Amino acid sequence: MSDSEIHTYETYYQFRKPLIRLMINFLYLPKNTVGLDAACGIGHITRLLADAVAPNGKVRGLDINENFIHYAFQCNRTEMQAKMDFKQGTILKLPFESNSFDWLWSMDSPHSILNVPDYYAFFTYTAFIGTVAK
Repeated sequence: MSDSEIHTYETYYQFRKPLIRLMINFLYLPKNTVGLDAACGIGHITRLLADAVAPNGKVRGLDINENFIHYAFQCNRTEMQAKMDFKQGTILKLPFESNSFDWLWSMDSPHSILNVPDYYAFFTYTAFIGTVAK
């Protein structure tokens, strides 16, 4: 990931942060639960979600882009062990065991489907995830 891409994502996040925080607060995520941030990007929203389920909750960030995951690890290194972790993978085939999460968040994943060959399968799977995420 180039410095200009990082700068773009950082700027975009700072612009959206107040609204995203408001949205997360509106959800009243249960404290001490485990959530999945699907298509987590560089991990900033994952951190906001982890704060919402503190003190003993945890959020796992998942993104298909290995560079995003690497950057998320670097940015969140001090907070990671207790509150969050990141994994490279696709939302079309989750690399987690069943019933691993109490809830699911996915804010910026629709743009990711541009490279998905079967849109029907994608949306069917996404709807399935939403129904099993409690």
